[in-house]
Amino acid sequence: MESRSLAKFREARLRRARAYVEAAPRLRKLLSESEVNLDFFFRGLLNVVGGSRESKTVAFAVKMLYYTCRVAGVRCIGGWEVPIPVDFRVSLVSLTSGMVSGWSCSQNLLQLASELRSGWRGVLVGLWRRAAEEAAIPPLVLDSAVWVAGGCVEDSLREHRRPRGCALVLAPGKQDAAESPIRALERA
Repeated sequence: MESRSLAKFREARLRRARAYVEAAPRLRKLLSESEVNLDFFFRGLLNVVGGSRESKTVAFAVKMLYYTCRVAGVRCIGGWEVPIPVDFRVSLVSLTSGMVSGWSCSQNLLQLASELRSGWRGVLVGLWRRAAEEAAIPPLVLDSAVWVAGGCVEDSLREHRRPRGCALVLAPGKQDAAESPIRALERA
């Protein structure tokens, strides 16, 4: 049985899939170069499947291409045009990092993050693009740390506890348990 959400957008998904299959040879050509230009691929895929430049679907597809290239040892260039794929976790970090103001700790952050993700995607993309520029790291690359941190925040909010072990997840092997100030906080 097909879910309502799958049925609702079924035709649009099929249209995108058909367009992708038709364009696959052109897109594949971009991948046969000695280095993969993530911006060219992003523009090409966006042109084929349509949608806005803030499209989470297209940005996520390019993010998976980036990871695949890294694992395969293929050099990637660009990535500055690819927005951070704004999802629930990115929205949570946008709130808890102070990037977005106008809320209080007594509010339901899980609900606020959902509202932020759906109603303010373009604003968040712009804010994270600015953060990426300041860090001199493409938004697509910055997304990895943001997504993991967002998972730590989400887990702690859903389980009504302080985040535990997040430093080890974010920087495995970088903390010495005896010397880490984060360990002391986590024990408190």
